[in-house]
Amino acid sequence: MQVFDEGMEVARMAMYDGVATVIGIPSPKLWSPSFPFLYTMNITNGDDRVEAYFALRTFTLGKDSKGVTRPMLNNEPIFMAGWLDQSYWPDGIYTGCFS
Repeated sequence: MQVFDEGMEVARMAMYDGVATVIGIPSPKLWSPSFPFLYTMNITNGDDRVEAYFALRTFTLGKDSKGVTRPMLNNEPIFMAGWLDQSYWPDGIYTGCFS
């Protein structure tokens, strides 16, 4: 497996069938709406080759400067406009019904 940052290889690792693989990326660039960075990667197995892309980021809940719990992107508060609400009801009504 090879990982690239704008065409420059930043990580390389051998992979083995049936074995989980974790690859370290030095000084990772974290994705955000203001910095939508994507890594590219190549995975080769014999004559087979897969090309893909991915992003790195963290999403947690944390306290802002006023101590209020907020969604955090890369350890920074982020305003979430229009949270996706897919309320689930066991009887099969997935969103609320209003008369």
